Formats: sequence, structure tokens, C-alpha cells
Amino acid sequence: MKCVKEVKLRRGWACVAEGEHIPRGALVLTKPPEKIAQYADFAKQIFFKYLQEENLAENTLVITDGKGRAYAFRMPNAKLTVVLYADDPAGEALELVKYLDGTRRGFILDERAVAKLYAEAGALGQLRRPPRAEGVPAEAPAAVAVGEASGAAEWAEGRGGSMALDAEALCEAVRGDGELLRLAGELVEIYRRSPEAARRAIRIARGLA
Repeated sequence: MKCVKEVKLRRGWACVAEGEHIPRGALVLTKPPEKIAQYADFAKQIFFKYLQEENLAENTLVITDGKGRAYAFRMPNAKLTVVLYADDPAGEALELVKYLDGTRRGFILDERAVAKLYAEAGALGQLRRPPRAEGVPAEAPAAVAVGEASGAAEWAEGRGGSMALDAEALCEAVRGDGELLRLAGELVEIYRRSPEAARRAIRIARGLA
């Protein structure tokens, strides 16, 4: 890969290369470009916020340490690749993923790849405990947590999700287990902030079980 130019960005040095260049073994965190082409303008806004360089925001972004670890965000119709060098590429990629989830536009991300990123970054705990949304109480009241857990069960059933318990049995199980009640409250908080992040947390938990 030949650099057309090197630029100093807010987050570090970057090499800009013509065409799209995804390093071998890189974890591609976005869905295929053809599946997210309709969201290209939105993705450009996100990349601009991250890079603070509008002229580079419409291109594919690769974050790497230059030693083999690399994470890629593919942009539809990209003409250039921006290769950002970072000491902690997983951490940098995670920041961008979290921002996407915060905008409730995480649907442009590949869920399995993002789950792997959280694991590689040692941040599964962060996925379960994201920053609190404004206005969300520090501790969700038990009645609220149970009630919303019931609503979540009905939501999942209505969309073909598999639930081991029906809504009533789920509420009884949560009420009878303090630890489960605490976890249900945390999941409710995550869901309020980002439904996609909540679903992703459950998928990761299932994969680790």
C-alpha cells in the first residue's frame, strides 16, 4: 500500500492511500458496503466527527497499530483508505462503535464482529455497564425493573424471540433473585439508551454460556 499523503489528525497520524485497502486479518466492523449504501451520508457524518477531517470522512477507515492488529470500517463507494495508526487500535475502534450505538445507528455494524471487538478489547463489562443516559436513575426501582423486564419478554415474543419463561414466570423469577433483579435493572438501562446494544449484550452472553 502506497501512501498518497500522510496527515496529522486529532487522534494521531494517518496514511491516505488510493483505493480500498483492508489489511489481511483485519476485523471488518461494518456490514458489506452494498447493505449500508443508503446510509453513506450518515456514515460520513460519523467518520467526520471521529477524524475531524471532512475531506477524509467519505473514505474507508482502518485503525491499526501497524503490527498486525487492525479494525476496518468500510465506507460505500470509498475512493481512498485512511489508515490511522494507534497504540490501542481495539480501544480506538471501540470508541467509534460506542458512538455509533449512542446515535442509535449501530445497524450499520456487523454484530458478530462488534462482539469480537468487545472481547478483544477486554470490554465486555463496559457493554453491560454503558454510561448512563441523562435522566436515568442511579438504581432502577425494583417494580420498574420487573415491569420493564416483562415488557421486554413480550417484545421478544412478538418478534419471534425465544423466551424460556413467559412474562408472568419471568417476573416471579426476577423478584425472587436479588442478583437477577440487579441484572434486569441494568439491562433495562442499556435498552433505554440503545436497544441494539441490549440485544448485542444478550447475544454475547449466550455465546459465552
